[in-house]
Amino acid sequence: MDGEPLSALCSPALVVDVDKVLLDHPDALEQLRKRPLRDGRQWHVWLKLDCGNGRAGVLHSDPEALTLARAIAETQGVQLTGVYAHCGNSYNCRGVEQVQTVAQDTTSLTLQFMEKLKAVGITCKSSIGSTPSCSHPVKEMAQLSEVHPGNYVFYDVQQSVIGSCSLEDVAVRVLTRVIGHCCHRNQLLIDCGWSGISLDGAGKLPTGYAVIEGHPNLKLLSMTQEHGRVEPASGQLDFSKYPLGTQLMLIPYHVSNV
Repeated sequence: MDGEPLSALCSPALVVDVDKVLLDHPDALEQLRKRPLRDGRQWHVWLKLDCGNGRAGVLHSDPEALTLARAIAETQGVQLTGVYAHCGNSYNCRGVEQVQTVAQDTTSLTLQFMEKLKAVGITCKSSIGSTPSCSHPVKEMAQLSEVHPGNYVFYDVQQSVIGSCSLEDVAVRVLTRVIGHCCHRNQLLIDCGWSGISLDGAGKLPTGYAVIEGHPNLKLLSMTQEHGRVEPASGQLDFSKYPLGTQLMLIPYHVSNV
């Protein structure tokens, strides 16, 4: 986080109701201190904790994590609202047992850190989150202030592969039409490309970038911005089954990009 986005938020020319930020470094806190909000408002800060995900966040076992939490709590114009750990490592899991192991570890480490805060007189909210962990919660999660369930309300093919849900639970479809027959390539051309559905499924599904509902024999092979190329998983495509204008329903691999 550098100062430019914060300066824009604090500018009198820009009226926004944004006062909640996530940070994991003292430099980010210093940027907030230098840019107090107007009208007596405070920055509401969530401290990002790394409990094994290995992406953003200050490591839960690092003494600097507690030091940073105390600094946030003591900085004028800033309020330590809570501690948040994203258990994104649950996306590497397969099955309920593995998901719950990650959820358990993340929850336990977050609650242990909350005890460290309590010991130095700091109270705030606690939270973890990921779609898999919220799909198969462990009982200790009830001790948290809140959970962030990700795309739990929609699900996607990725979540069905992880074991968060079944494919039938996925609530999102992308409707596309057949707009071309490319007989020389043994392919259909559809009017959905990567601007309409995620590229995230590349190489992860036997059906290509998505699951084509009701057509297990079809594969979304590749996409440009506005078009997709569909071919049979094997053999020769029967073009008579897919006249121009035929509608196909794509179940996205990752719904957050749809």
